[in-house]
Amino acid sequence: MADTARTNHTTIRYSDEVKELLEGIRGNSFGDKFENVVLEYFRSQEDRELRIKRLDEKIKEREMLLQESFALMSKASNLLRH
Repeated sequence: MADTARTNHTTIRYSDEVKELLEGIRGNSFGDKFENVVLEYFRSQEDRELRIKRLDEKIKEREMLLQESFALMSKASNLLRH
């Protein structure tokens, strides 16, 4: 968590589900936990986007391999028929 002063104040209502999730987050108070969640989300956003991009590339590669495999199987099937 950043050592900057917390100058903003607000009151929020949140569900029991959010309460349970926040209880597992690092921090001593609700403010600490909330700040840690928000900071972690935005600081890790670039890494998540890169990971998604890499996974998308892997998916495309595997789709191409599947298409090539199906094409080869189709050719082989046609050869066996004739």
